Amino acid sequence: MSTGRRPPVRAIALLALLIAPICLVLGGVAFSVVRNRRVATTAGPAEWPPFEPRLVPSPGPVAWIEPAAGGVVPDSHPVKVKVTSGIFHVPGGRFYERTSADRLYPNAESAEADGYRPSKS
Repeated sequence: MSTGRRPPVRAIALLALLIAPICLVLGGVAFSVVRNRRVATTAGPAEWPPFEPRLVPSPGPVAWIEPAAGGVVPDSHPVKVKVTSGIFHVPGGRFYERTSADRLYPNAESAEADGYRPSKS
């Protein structure tokens, strides 16, 4: 038979409710102090090297033209370019006839010089 008293459950629960928020606040303060120390010891924000734009010499007059109404391709500019895909099509290519061009170039070299790639088929 036990002769001792039962521990005061209500008092323990009340004590836990008082201690828990204090521990959370102290933990947050400790975390903030540690984080601020770590930030203070770093070298600082990364610095990018100075940007120097590369000047590309202009080839002279504009090498491309816009297609005429109805998609008519003149003989002087047979290479079709689709700007959104970055691909150009040459006469005789698999998708040349079905491609609606955004730009027309006189030759494949001009299209490549402007940054477009040839179609794979």
